[in-house]
Amino acid sequence: MASLPDFRPKQLSLGPLECEILNLIWDLGTATVKQVHEQILTNPDLELAYTSATTVLNRLPKKGWLACEKQNRSFVWCPLVFRA
Repeated sequence: MASLPDFRPKQLSLGPLECEILNLIWDLGTATVKQVHEQILTNPDLELAYTSATTVLNRLPKKGWLACEKQNRSFVWCPLVFRA
């Protein structure tokens, strides 16, 4: 049986949009709001305002899934938890 990772998110449950954005960040490695928003808009089945993407990205660090750091004039998010 595989051992559990040392780091575990504070809140394990995520909504569908949070999962979608987390998957995008996993695919990209790190991302800004602009990159996440542009990726979401490439999917014709999804519509999301830039501000909504920002809100979701701000929630994921509080839940323990992402880290956020300021680089120059923008914020960059990176995963704290990786796909199995």
